[in-house]
Amino acid sequence: MPSPELEAAEALLEAAREDEAVVRELLDNPRIGDAAIGFHAQQAVEKTLKAVIARDGVDYPLTHDIARLLDQLGRGRLSDRLPLDQAEDLTPWATELRYGASSQSELDRPAALRVTEAFRTWAEGEIHRSR
Repeated sequence: MPSPELEAAEALLEAAREDEAVVRELLDNPRIGDAAIGFHAQQAVEKTLKAVIARDGVDYPLTHDIARLLDQLGRGRLSDRLPLDQAEDLTPWATELRYGASSQSELDRPAALRVTEAFRTWAEGEIHRSR
């Protein structure tokens, strides 16, 4: 029977996979604005980070701030192949860009998908290694 920490991590990872699937499905749809895609990309990265934090048995903060979550995990622990700066750039899409409160205009949609894929792959490795 999996530990409660592993169950929480798996649930968050599945939610991240769903957000990533939304990004993938909507990526080339011109009727869907950047705000919706950016939101789901940000959510996917946020949830992968929280999944690893939860697997460690640590309470994660109720925040959308990717930089804060990266700091909590410990940046030295993260793969040097992860696009940390690009992940941090997704933070505004969680709130202010979602509701039009910022002047940032465009999301690099393919890059957003690559970031979500990179973090999901990393998180899956971290979580599955602990089994």
